[in-house]
Amino acid sequence: LPGVVLLAPLPSTGMSAMLLRLARRHPVTALRFLFSLDFYEWVRTPALAQELFLDPDTGVDVAAFQERLVRETMNAPGLLLPCARVNPDRSPVLVIAAEKDAFFTLDEERKTAGKYAAKFVVVEGQAHDLMLESAWKQVADVIDGWITQEVDGQV
Repeated sequence: LPGVVLLAPLPSTGMSAMLLRLARRHPVTALRFLFSLDFYEWVRTPALAQELFLDPDTGVDVAAFQERLVRETMNAPGLLLPCARVNPDRSPVLVIAAEKDAFFTLDEERKTAGKYAAKFVVVEGQAHDLMLESAWKQVADVIDGWITQEVDGQV
């Protein structure tokens, strides 16, 4: 690959810490998930989807967002596979983390960046779904700048 961009990625240390944090905040949902292994449990309601993925003051239509997430949960297991095939010696990596991510801590994301010898960028004041948050253009500009500076010269 010419380069890899990871947006609020699953930490290289795995999902255990995240699941424990979520279980403390949402024990019933966590139990439903553990018994069913159905990712739908984490997006069962618009309120839960907003809490986990979006800023409380989001401009996104939360009901429509939650509806879309429900359809996409069938793909979640494949999307959560670790980036084991990424070789930072052959492909530069950029990790972009959200300061207010409800799933992953900045420390976890920093460790992921370290594993891949990646440039690490924190987008302040934003929640997990960086593509839809108010700073989406800032995120796009960071990616564009990184590609222009780090990737284009190596291709």
